[in-house]
Amino acid sequence: MDGVAVSVRYVRGRLVCALTRGNGEWGDDITSNLKTLRSLPLSLRGEEIPEDFEARGEVYLPIHRFEELNHERE
Repeated sequence: MDGVAVSVRYVRGRLVCALTRGNGEWGDDITSNLKTLRSLPLSLRGEEIPEDFEARGEVYLPIHRFEELNHERE
């Protein structure tokens, strides 16, 4: 697998940005890319959602899928 550490931020329950860890000070904005992931909610549901919420995790692809994407891009 290959992956990247990401941070996603929700404001008032809506996804507003997704960033990579980058160099520890500045990350890359990958919001539009992550919005294509079906498993990542674009909005949060519930009765007690914080006004401003940040989640961190890892986005990954199996190596064979990563290689397929690279081949398609060539």
